[in-house]
This record gives sequence, structure tokens and C-alpha cells, in this order.
Amino acid sequence: MTGFVCGVAGSYLFEKMRLSRNESYTDLLWKLEHLDSLNDDQIQQLQKKAAAHKMQKENQIPKQDQRH
Repeated sequence: MTGFVCGVAGSYLFEKMRLSRNESYTDLLWKLEHLDSLNDDQIQQLQKKAAAHKMQKENQIPKQDQRH
């Protein structure tokens, strides 16, 4: 019974995270499509998100080439 409860809780949290990520992508896409209607604060937030994403990607360890 404990395993079942843990499975349900884990599944719920995973689905909640997946949906919030999809909403974030949808929101970002909308903002990019409507840049001309955004105010300065919204544009600054978009720039900060882009910069944070770029930093995160640059800090990832590249996979080593496995063709020795």
C-alpha cells in the first residue's frame, strides 16, 4: 500500500512539472510572437530568462566523443 501511495504521489508531481513546463514554453512562444505589444518590464524579464538559459547551457559539461 505504501508503494502505491508513493507511486501516485510521484506520478502527480511529475505530471504537474510537465504541465508547468509546457505552459512556460507556450508563454514564451506567445511573448516572442508579440514582442511589439510587450512593455519594457516584460521585455527585460524575457531578456533575463534568455541570459539565464544561455548561462545554464554554457555551464553544462559537454559529452565526450565516444568514437575512439
